[in-house]
Amino acid sequence: MQDRLGSLNDIAVHENLTADFATDTALKAQAEDRSRRAFAAGVLMGLEDARLNSASARRCRSVREVAETKPFWK
Repeated sequence: MQDRLGSLNDIAVHENLTADFATDTALKAQAEDRSRRAFAAGVLMGLEDARLNSASARRCRSVREVAETKPFWK
């Protein structure tokens, strides 16, 4: 379950970093560079969104497995 939750956290971090990179006004980029960054950010966000559905489904299965596991001390 920890791996599944870690994957969801990775997706969230990647999306935040990508959004920051795409909108960073401190980078004195030409208009063409800003367009390229925005396009790349969109592609990366799309990839992370695609991963999100399967990662969420795996997390649900993991939570169910943990809930159904009998304690070893009983």
